[in-house]
Amino acid sequence: MPKCRVLALVTITACSNNTDTTGEPASTTVTLTTTADTTAADTTPSSSDPTTTAPDPSTTSTTSSTTTTTVDPTTTAETTSETTAESTGAPLACPIGFFCEDFESHPAGTVPGAPWTADIGDASLLVDTSKSVSGTNAIHLTTGNAYGGRALLGINVPELFPATHLYGRLRMWLTQASPDGVHWTMIAADGTTQAPGVWGDQPFAATIRYGGQHQQRLMANYDTPGYYNDSGPGSDCWHHSEQKIPEQAWTCMEWEFNSDTREMHFWLDGQEVADLTVGGMGQGCINHDTMDQWYYPTLENMTFGWVDYQDGGSRELWIDDITIGPTRVGCDP
Repeated sequence: MPKCRVLALVTITACSNNTDTTGEPASTTVTLTTTADTTAADTTPSSSDPTTTAPDPSTTSTTSSTTTTTVDPTTTAETTSETTAESTGAPLACPIGFFCEDFESHPAGTVPGAPWTADIGDASLLVDTSKSVSGTNAIHLTTGNAYGGRALLGINVPELFPATHLYGRLRMWLTQASPDGVHWTMIAADGTTQAPGVWGDQPFAATIRYGGQHQQRLMANYDTPGYYNDSGPGSDCWHHSEQKIPEQAWTCMEWEFNSDTREMHFWLDGQEVADLTVGGMGQGCINHDTMDQWYYPTLENMTFGWVDYQDGGSRELWIDDITIGPTRVGCDP
């Protein structure tokens, strides 16, 4: 069967997920487990950018196999893959020590189950065979209008989360981006953070995102969602790019979220989008309780899909071949 999920249990300090340092380990011993299971739950995204309104609140079966190996995170990731008779595309190659999802183990016409948690409003998010990159399956998302029409999948497998530094990769086919002025999110990570002089020096929730807003151009976004229920400081910060999101084609998207160094990076089809690199501060914020600083959270969850924060109609897209782990994997299968 295809190894649609590869979960790495880190057993030494190199990927302990609780480190506050920025150094890379010399080697990491990991336990590789592949799983196939089904369930559903909820995640909730948050806010926006200028002109944005606050968002509305809103039987498991498992088979597994285990392998142990040693990985040097400073070198090219080791990969492993399998294929099945049903696959029409190249199989997804999954680096050892990463979480990978090609949706081949989820039946067509269903919402992906565990370890995914689904947050679906007036929208559709189903495994689909009409488009795919590897194998035959991908997820097909059709959103509704504004935040109430969100279609999102969240992941927080304990073998990778919480963390302070992770890379990710997915492939997306987007029919048409949101209209000019409508802020959207497609990739996000959230958790808690703390900063001297902010929110009484107490922990608060924070979210870092990639999406877009103006003329279909991409954007990085930082927000502190507790602000909307009086449990955190206000921020809602933006950093715009000149790069437009591709439409009507499969696109490889990669990102890096580094809370240790307070940096985030983004790549399209293997090329870094330099003006989407953000450090401790972006181009501006709506609210200024963090002194316009981006205090990156401990990464407790990642979310993929699509949500518009203003009225803008419906979006249609497909997502395939999601990979999350400690190093960049690139766009090769």
